[in-house]
Formats: sequence, structure tokens, C-alpha cells
Amino acid sequence: MTLSSGVSQPLLADVQYFELYSSSALNRKLKNIVLPGFYCGFEPVPGTGLSVRITSENSEGKGAASVDVNNVQISVQQIEDVTVSVKAGATNIIVLEANFEHGVKTTQVDSTSSVSAARIYARTDNTIGQNQIELCRVIVPSGATAVTKEMIVLKYRVNRAVGVEFSNEISSTEERKAATPLAVKTLHDLVDTKAPLDSPHLSGTPTSPTPEPGTKNTQIANAAFVYAAINALINGAPGTMDTLKEIAAAINNDPKFSETINNALALKAPLASPVFTGTPTAPTASQGTNSTQIANTAFVKEAITALINGAPGTLDTLKEIAAAINNDPNFSTTINNALALKAPLASPALTGVPTAPTAAQGTNNTQIATTAYVRAAISALVGSSPEALDTLNELAAALGNDPNFATTMTNALAGKQPLDATLTALAALATGANKLPYFTGKDTVAQTDLTSVGRDILAKTSTLAVIQYLGLRELGTSGEKIPLLSTANTWSARQTFNGGITGALTGNADTATKLKTARNINGVRFDGSADININTLVSRGRVTALASNAQGTSGIQLYEAYNNGYPSPYGNVLHLKGATAAGEGELFIGWSGTSGDHAPVHIRSRRDTDSANWSEWAQVYTSKDSVPGVNAKGNQDTSGNAATATKLQTARTINGVSFDGSKNIELTVEDLNLEQTVELAAGALQKNQNGADIPGKDTFTKNIGACRAYSAWVDIGGDSQVWTTAQFISWLESQGAFNHPYWMCKGSWAYANNKVITDTGCGNICLAGAVVEVIGTRGAMTIRVTTPSTSSGGGITNAQFTYINHGDAYAPGWRRDYNTKNQQPAFALGQTGSTVGNDKAVGWNWNSGVYNANIGGASTLILHFNMNTGSSPAVQFRVNYRNGGIFYRSARDGYGFEADWSEFYTTTRKPSAGDVGAYTQAECNSRFITGIRLGGLSSVQTWNGPGWSDRSGYVVTGSVNGNRDELIDTTQARPIQYCINGTWYNAGSI
Repeated sequence: MTLSSGVSQPLLADVQYFELYSSSALNRKLKNIVLPGFYCGFEPVPGTGLSVRITSENSEGKGAASVDVNNVQISVQQIEDVTVSVKAGATNIIVLEANFEHGVKTTQVDSTSSVSAARIYARTDNTIGQNQIELCRVIVPSGATAVTKEMIVLKYRVNRAVGVEFSNEISSTEERKAATPLAVKTLHDLVDTKAPLDSPHLSGTPTSPTPEPGTKNTQIANAAFVYAAINALINGAPGTMDTLKEIAAAINNDPKFSETINNALALKAPLASPVFTGTPTAPTASQGTNSTQIANTAFVKEAITALINGAPGTLDTLKEIAAAINNDPNFSTTINNALALKAPLASPALTGVPTAPTAAQGTNNTQIATTAYVRAAISALVGSSPEALDTLNELAAALGNDPNFATTMTNALAGKQPLDATLTALAALATGANKLPYFTGKDTVAQTDLTSVGRDILAKTSTLAVIQYLGLRELGTSGEKIPLLSTANTWSARQTFNGGITGALTGNADTATKLKTARNINGVRFDGSADININTLVSRGRVTALASNAQGTSGIQLYEAYNNGYPSPYGNVLHLKGATAAGEGELFIGWSGTSGDHAPVHIRSRRDTDSANWSEWAQVYTSKDSVPGVNAKGNQDTSGNAATATKLQTARTINGVSFDGSKNIELTVEDLNLEQTVELAAGALQKNQNGADIPGKDTFTKNIGACRAYSAWVDIGGDSQVWTTAQFISWLESQGAFNHPYWMCKGSWAYANNKVITDTGCGNICLAGAVVEVIGTRGAMTIRVTTPSTSSGGGITNAQFTYINHGDAYAPGWRRDYNTKNQQPAFALGQTGSTVGNDKAVGWNWNSGVYNANIGGASTLILHFNMNTGSSPAVQFRVNYRNGGIFYRSARDGYGFEADWSEFYTTTRKPSAGDVGAYTQAECNSRFITGIRLGGLSSVQTWNGPGWSDRSGYVVTGSVNGNRDELIDTTQARPIQYCINGTWYNAGSI
């Protein structure tokens, strides 16, 4: 391609016309052969800030792509990097656009043109034009300031390649691979092992996916689906009723069971509005029942009896009660109306002229006083008073209207000497100087002469003055007073002698420091010099029983009862009372009147209140006492409840069968209305079976929310074929594993009867002998599988696999735990392997890792990856120092590395033409046509001339009719020529 002067573009476009193959432009024959897409280069990488750099630096600096524009194919080559700006907070679709239109110049031809032959830019409208192909998408979050590698999405980019590779694979989806005859034969042999779609005859143990429960179409129903359908049909039926044979037996093998049962039901009363005949009976409801239960005659009779409840015989029927209320249906209203005319007892407001019986005179209570009673009382008050003093007004006037007349008179009389015989006797004495009257008897007086001494004594104002006047001492115990001695020469009052007394004293001292002779108190020696403690249990002899609220002595007192108010004439009384509380109690133990006989014991108490009365005496019954009406033998009426009885006084009925307790009775199933219960009990579980007779153990444990230990020996899958995880989960679901909070089982120890799970991504799981644990539900599960120490089918031994699935949105998958038997490989541990002797010393089944290999005086790095499964279980890469080459080799099945190292070609270690079987430039120039054209013109006369015979390598290019008649005069032809290595040759044939 030749560019106009000054034009420089990062992209170069070339038009591939949609022309006939007869065209001389062989470089324009790729339409519909080279499809739209990217063939190399055009790689997006993060640029500076919010930009993406499109580069082909890894494709020798040139990228290639193809874009269809209508009927034209545009080949676009990238020779320089292109930087594209993107927007934050948007999905940027970066596209490669090509433009072509006949007669229109592009920027590639004319730099002043506004049309780009090819360009790369970003769109944010989520659309792509028909002349564009998507290079990548850049999803930039809001607020981002730079593009990262993670933001670049290549999912929608179409990458293409030219060339076809022959392959023996039969499952490849690559477009550039062609099947070899071996692949075709392998596929044919595989087809021969398949069953035809039309009427297949399967053999062995064919399997198919288990349909979803309830599926009803032409999908194959496998054993699991049928088993689940049967289980759904059984739906927890008891073990004795989970087959058609058992159900048939249950309905008595009656093919007309419905008719039979309907005929039997025809003899029964309906639930709704039954019409009974004969003498129907029903259980007697307990009294007080208020529901829809049938009330029989016994219930009604007892209810009526309870309603009467001891009413008098004249009022125990509704008729008698109606007569008693005068057959008045509105008796309540009648009574209330009558009561409304009556005065209330409390504060009555009487009207009219109310009357009442006249109380007898002298009555002094709450009886109503009539006017007659008041008038009579007033008349009695007036009595025979004179007419001038028969009213209160007249009496007040007579008293001077003095409301305090009595006080006035009392005060006036208080100043008067009462007139009596003493005053009369004194009035009879003759008066004179120095005379002293004195009494000679009752109301008799005399007088004598009064001397000066007498007058002096009378003039004294105190007794002490008189004593001093007479020269005497006052009797007393203090000061200068003289104590008085009695005729027995004793002082009546206590005397104090400060100086002490010599000699012996008789009599009693009020106080003393110590007793001369110590005494015993309840056996404790006491002389008064110190405190002592004594037992307060004192025998106090006979005592009269305390009555009402009388209190006894504190402490524990022991009395004797001897005809003094206790329950028995004779006995001992134990009295108990605290030091401060008023509460007290007594225990009375009687004495028997007969030697050796037992006497009753009584007890009483008084509450802790001064005013509380003593309780009644209560007898204490012992094994020697007979509780009245209870322990005594013989016929007698007893209140309360007896512990045992020989016979009921009134026989009762139990479900209609008479029972008085004197003998056993038998109740039939019919008596107890238990026919249906007995029938159900026949199929019920027995306690003595320890759960062995539970028909649906899975349903039972599910209903009680228990963990389920399903089996310690179960064939998981039934054969040794491979399983997917989905098939394994379907099997677990069919076993009811998700019906319990925790479910577990152990695979049988038989490789032939247990599947191998191969899609875990972390190793095969052989289920023979494996322990399977399930926790959770079908939608949120955790499965743990522990494998045994030996295995089959490539299963990992001594391993623990865990599968977690909480829904597709939560990354479900397997993981395998490392342990002492399955240690982490070098890569997982972040470590490398050891040094080996040569580049082939690392075995195919060694642990993955990086090893150092010695080769010819130097060393190389061996990168070893071991999956230990599949057709290519291991691969190795050998890397030499200073970009000295990269080699690889891969293992086949369990045979190890059968082929030697193969080298990767790089930009620094390119292959020769011989290495890849390619031509050299000279060989290409000498073997390939670089151009085709028509050679020089030749002509021949065809009318009335020799014409031309077949001339190989020529094509007719013209025919001439000089005279324009019906005949051609001259035919023209040119040879086809091709150019090889600059030399043109005539084609020998076409």
C-alpha cells in the first residue's frame, strides 16, 4: 500500500473485494474465507489514568484484524499503539471500525479527509455498528481515577486464526482442528456402542438422570424415580399397610368394599340431624358440661336435681314457683313498682300523714315517737305543776331567766355554813376569855380554861415549833429525829448505822452482799456473790388451767393437773413460753385410771398477742388411739375419705356395667367404645421392640428432629462407574439425607458396588468404605466425605473432602483438606522441590513443585505440575538461564513421559524454515505465482479461412464481424501468463 505524502497512521486498511475467482487479484480472494475478528495483536492493557492502550507489541509489533463492510472485507493492520480514553461510572465498549465507499477518499489516502479508513474508539451507548467489531469492554466504577487490568473484559471479543490442524480428538470444539481417520474410526466405534433412539435394547445396568418428583412426560423413569414415587404413594403409611396386598387384606379382600361400607353406614345415624330409633344411649356428661355433647336422661335428671338443690317440696317445680309469684310473668316489674311506693330503710322521706304505733311511756330507744307519745311525755313532765309554772317560759321567768341558775345558787350556798348538830352544840356554849371548847362525845361539847402555855402552843405554826417549845425530838429517821420503837422493841423502818454494830442481829435485812449460808437452786449452789444459770424446767405442782387470754410463766414449766380444768381429770401439763413473746403453748399428757392403760394426749396454743385467747384443746392421735369413725371396726357412718373399703355403699355403673367393689367386672371393647382404638392399637408400635418395629424410621426421625445414622454398610450408587456431584446429591436426596439436621452413612466395603465421584476439582472420591456426612437442607448443604486407607478408580485415600452449596450465587464447590497422609505440595506451601541429577530425574508422579536440575556443568529449572488424573496427569517445563530456551514434556496416563523435551519458539529463539517445514524466501519466489495476466493479442480469420484448433493456455478475448453480416470474420485470443520470481510464463493449460 502506498500512502500519500505526509500520511502516517497507526492503522492500515486494505480492501478485499468480493470478486470472481477469475479475477487477476489473487490477494482479494479472502472474503468469506477470513471471517471478521482479531487474528493477532490488538491487545488492550491499562494506560495512564482513565485510558486503555491498544498494542500489538507481543505480535512482532503488528496486529491483524478483519472487518466486513457490506460486501467488502477490510483487512486492518496495527503498526503503532493506540490510546483510547474511557469514562468512569460507565461500561465503555472499545471497537475497531473500518470504512469503505467507492470513490470516497479516506485519511489513509488524503490526510484532509474526514473519513478514517480504520479507527479505534470507545462507545458508551451499548451498541456496535455493522462496520465495527468489539475489541474489549472496560467497566470503570464511579470515582475511579485509573484503569486496572480487572476492569478490562474480553468475553465478547472474537479471536480468529487461519489454518487447520489435524487431530485425533473426538470431543474438541475448536474450529481450526480437523478429524483424522483415527478420530473418525474412534467416533464410529463409539457410536456402535450406543443405543439407537428408536426402540433401543439396553444391556448391563443402564442409568439415566432421575426426573424431578411429579414429572409426567416421556422422560425415562429410573429406579430412584420409581422408588421415590412409590414412597410418595406410601407417604408414611404404617408397615402393615404399605402394599396393595396389605390394603386389600385390611378391607377384607372385598372388591365391593365401598358398597359394603356404604351399606353398613346406611344403618348408622348421620352426623348432621340424626334421627335415632329404639332406645339410643350416650355417655353421661360430667355435671357442669356446657357444650354440644349429648345430654342423656341421667345428665338431665342430675342437672334438675342440682337445680332444685334442696328446695322445699312446695317450691321444687316451676309450676309451684309460678303459683308462688301469682303466675305473674312480669313479677319482677310488679314487685319493683310496688317497692317504688315504699319508703327506704335509710333516710326515708315520708309524705302525707304517716302514722306509727305509740310507744309505751318511758321507752328510750330508736322506736318512732308519735305525737301521742310526745304529748304524754310532756304531760308527765308537767305533772301537777301549778298553772303559773306549767310551761318552760314560766319556769325560766321564775329562775330569773338565768341559764346558769344552778351554778349561781351553788356558788351562793358555798359561802354558807351548813346547819347541823355540831353547830347547834357549839352554839349552846357560853363565850368568855381564855376558854377552849372540846368535844366530850358525838355532837356534845364542853369548854375549859386556856392557860398562857396553852395559848403559846396554839400560837405555834408548825409541829417542829411545838416540839422545840416543849423540848422534845421529832420521830423519824433523818436529821435530829428519833426512830420509833414498837412494844416488841423493833423499828418498823430500816435504820442505817454508819459506825457499824457490835453483836448479833435478828430479823431480816432488805439487802445483803452475800448469804451467810449458800443454798442450792435446782442443784446449783448460790450464795448471792455471783450470777448462776439454772434449768428453767420447774415442777410447780398443781395449777388451775389458764383461761381466756391469761398468760403463763416464761420458760418451760411442768405442772400437775388434778381436777382443775384440763381435758382429763389427772395428768401432767408441759407449759412453754418465751422470754419476750406473748405466744405460748401447752401439752397435756393424761393419766389413765387403769394401770398400764394408755391415756390421751392433748395440745393447745395461744397466738403472739396479749389479747389472744387460748385455742381449744386438740387430741393427738397415736397408734393406740381410735380416730372417731375411722379406725374402729363395725358398721358406722364416716365423714371424709377412707383409705380402703370392702364395698361401695351405693353400686355405680362403669360404661353401663354395675360395680360395687365387691368383685371384679369385665368391660368389653364395645362397653368402652374402643372398637376403633383396638383396631388402631393392633397396628401401633410396641414399646418392648426398642424401635425395631418402626416402619418408617426415616420419617420418624425426621418428625422428631433427630440426627439420622442411616447405615454403616450401604451400596452408594450400586456399581463402580463414575458419578458427578449432581448425581451424588440426587442419590443423597433419594435416601432422605436432607430430611434431618445431621445424616450420615458408610459405604459398603465393595469397590464394585460404590460409585467414584470425578468432578470435584480436587481429586476423585471412591465411595467404597467412605463415611458420608450431610448437614443442612437441599438448598443449603454441607457434605463431608472421609475416604479409607485404600481406594479404587483413582480415588484419593486417607482424605477428607468437603462440599458446600448454599445456592449457585454463593460459589458452590468441593475442597480437600491436607493432613499427615495427604500433605500440601510444594506450590501450595510456597516452597520448592529439591535438586536432582539431570533434567529427566523428576518423575511424572512426583509432588508438584519447582526443582533444580544439573545439566552439563550448569543447571536448569524444572517446573513440575502433577494432577495424578486424566489422560495427561502431569506436565513439566524446563527453563534455561538468560532466556536460553523453554522446553516442555507431558505424561500419558500412568506411563510417564514417553516423549523427549519439545522447545517453545520465542522472539529470541525463532525456528528455521527447516524446523517448521517452511520454504525459504528463494524457495517461495521459485515456487509461488506472484501475478497473472493475459499475453499478447493473436488473431485468425474464421470466415472462409482456416480458423483455430484448440490452443491450450489461450482464452478468446474478441470476435470481429467486419461487414456486419451473420458471420464472424476474425477471432482474437490472448495467452494466460503467470509470473514466478519475476519471470512471466505462458500457461500450458487451464
